[in-house]
Amino acid sequence: MMDRPESLGQPVQIRGLEKSYGGTRILQSLSLDIPAGCFCTLLGASGSGKSTILKLIAGFETPDGGEILVQGQDLSRVPVHRRQIGMVFQNYALFPHMSVHENVAFGLKMRRIPRAERESRVGEALEMVGLKEFGHRYPRDLSGGQQQRVALARALVIRPRILLMDEPLGALDRGLRQGLQQQIRDIQQRLGMTTVFVTHDQEEALQMSDMIVLMRGGQIEQLGSPREIYSQPKNRFVARFLDDCNFMSLQNRNVSIRPQHVRVGSSAHVADHVMSGRVESMIFLGTYRRISLTVAGETMTARLSSENMEEFVVGQDTPVGFMESDVMPLEEI
Repeated sequence: MMDRPESLGQPVQIRGLEKSYGGTRILQSLSLDIPAGCFCTLLGASGSGKSTILKLIAGFETPDGGEILVQGQDLSRVPVHRRQIGMVFQNYALFPHMSVHENVAFGLKMRRIPRAERESRVGEALEMVGLKEFGHRYPRDLSGGQQQRVALARALVIRPRILLMDEPLGALDRGLRQGLQQQIRDIQQRLGMTTVFVTHDQEEALQMSDMIVLMRGGQIEQLGSPREIYSQPKNRFVARFLDDCNFMSLQNRNVSIRPQHVRVGSSAHVADHVMSGRVESMIFLGTYRRISLTVAGETMTARLSSENMEEFVVGQDTPVGFMESDVMPLEEI
């Protein structure tokens, strides 16, 4: 198993980062602290600036202003090959004419690591990602998931100070993606490696992260732990981006309620807040039913567990309610 070198688990500090392309500002005086050993996910829609941050940390782009500090050292003008940063891309970026072993060894060879040590470290990296017996194969002989694991081994083998991952699982189907999510997280925790992960998939971010940084328009909309950002969204954008959400004015407060916390029918009678609603539609989705209702002239969505056997019909009037503890206050509409 790969040792946990002193270089792993280093903090990243971003101070006043600026970047524009062709007069269009992408990042606007962005500052961010990523603790040592943290799995930090940059989450947001296309164009929000998350991949630009990754490119600036890696050195593929030069900032227009600001600093990127790793262990107190400003990397802003340090060449890519001297940053000791591992990078995993969505499209794998493997060399097709090289074997798996040669692909993983490439970074070590460029760094002039002695052959004996190189062989040992490649074997350790391939074992870590479960591909120790695949070293002789070529990328064309591997599945998409296996190719991405080779790309991960190639990034890990150089023992990077920071691991950067740009939508690494976006091209994989759901089953492969879920398996690799857990494997990546397990390896990251085992090594205590500071990792910056980019995705637009909110479920992936919630499952994998220590800290989520939600981006919009080149700025940080909100950051925090997955639980904090999911349960305490500061505004409608954050609440809606993380999952379905209902919005309303309650006792002169702007609030939101997740559909799974909305009670419908007999269970609503014991709720703190009870209203009358009309069932508009119902959809069966396996583990739950999604019910759309009209409440006080507004649309409300409820997500009822399939274990709830109470029957509803379209057009039916029914009590609708929720607990005060499930209400999420919003700073703004």
